[in-house]
Amino acid sequence: MSNFKYLAILFFVGLSLFGFGQINLIPNYSFEEFKKCQDINPEVSINELFFWFNPSNGTPDYYNSCSSDPLKPLSVPTHNSYYTKYPYNGNAYIGMFLYVANKIDNFLREYLSIKLSSELLLNKKYFIQFYASPKDSIDGIAVPCYIDKLGASLSNNEPSEQILANQSMRRQKYIGNESIILDRIDQWTRISGCVIGGGEQYLTIGNFFTDAETKVGKDCAKYFPNSAYYYIDEVGVYEFDPLPDTILLCDGESRGIGRKFLDGKYQWNVGGRDSTIVVSESGTYIVNVDMGSCILSDTVVVINMSDLDTYLPKDTTICDGTILTVEIPIPGKYLWNTGQISDSIDISSAGLYNVQVENQCGTFTHSFDVMTQECDCRVHTPNIFSPNDDTINDELIFYMDCQFPYEIQSLRIYDRWGSLVYEQKREMIDKIIWDGRLNGNTLSSGVYCWVINYSYIDNGQEISKVKSGNVTIIH
Repeated sequence: MSNFKYLAILFFVGLSLFGFGQINLIPNYSFEEFKKCQDINPEVSINELFFWFNPSNGTPDYYNSCSSDPLKPLSVPTHNSYYTKYPYNGNAYIGMFLYVANKIDNFLREYLSIKLSSELLLNKKYFIQFYASPKDSIDGIAVPCYIDKLGASLSNNEPSEQILANQSMRRQKYIGNESIILDRIDQWTRISGCVIGGGEQYLTIGNFFTDAETKVGKDCAKYFPNSAYYYIDEVGVYEFDPLPDTILLCDGESRGIGRKFLDGKYQWNVGGRDSTIVVSESGTYIVNVDMGSCILSDTVVVINMSDLDTYLPKDTTICDGTILTVEIPIPGKYLWNTGQISDSIDISSAGLYNVQVENQCGTFTHSFDVMTQECDCRVHTPNIFSPNDDTINDELIFYMDCQFPYEIQSLRIYDRWGSLVYEQKREMIDKIIWDGRLNGNTLSSGVYCWVINYSYIDNGQEISKVKSGNVTIIH
């Protein structure tokens, strides 16, 4: 490739990023970057593409206008002497066999893969799209099949799978066309969807469904051979994150927020329908973007300095042994009286806490007091009972008194020599009853030790405790 062509590609990519405010994680997304122009052999043409590769034993084809002679099989727009297809964008596209109506022993479905420029972040939402168009019918030569199954599969590991004739590769995290037969030879159809990231690094395009699961056009089986061949162009994987988590407004300030995302239709929770709005008041602002195949959403918290006290921590009380995480939700340079310089600290002890924050609106300080108290659960039980069947004080009853959600893992009772005489495991009950027997026999008089293991939830933290005591059996 010439330096001029490569610079031109970077220029248009830069324009795309500036105009639409999103980054495409697909390198060479429109198949414009190639090593050398391929005119003759379709089976090796995919190897001339930068970044893209063949993940299976099929042979997808690469078409480019650099092969301008229509008698050459890989030219654009006319190729194989009679098929014509203009690219959706640029000068190139890929062609792939996705299905054959008559089971041909050597027919292999074809796939196309690429490694993303960065992996999909955990729990981030992404929009995936590509454009597809079927091969035209040519009287006396071929009548292509039209099918409904065409999509993209995302994977953490590099896809590599040798498939059998008429079989499909396995799909993983998937978006695709599911029910509408793609038969519009006169246009490019966008296939798109949304996914939640989980570390995926590779994208593969193709038909990932069995023959039985693939819906075909009514004329597909009337001719032999008859195959579904589709062109692919303009592939995109975009992170949807047009808003920061928090925006700080100084007194009297207003600011525009939002960015244009492809061709989405916008709806803000405050009523706007443009890609951007102007905000001047504190609040939570949500934008939903309708992409046709899915809805994308993002949220920003806007804090006006005049309302800052609403968002700052107040005096509070925590339980002994627990940790309280305090976060100041505004940007700036931090200094706590504990010496920390982050926007949040973990507090486990009582005291007066002070923070100084410096940002574009000035410097301010805030103080709050933290107190601690004993919040443990209590175990109530008598210290003596008489299991002699006289209906008076025959049972030992354990009660739990707890202001938190709790769970009893076990109750164990031991004799004076440390031998286990009773064990009970239950969950979320108010009391446990012991009748003073072991294997059906009443135990002798004496002192016994009990141990209860339990846990409770306080401020989202699970706290495990053990309590013990003595009880005397008399007859």
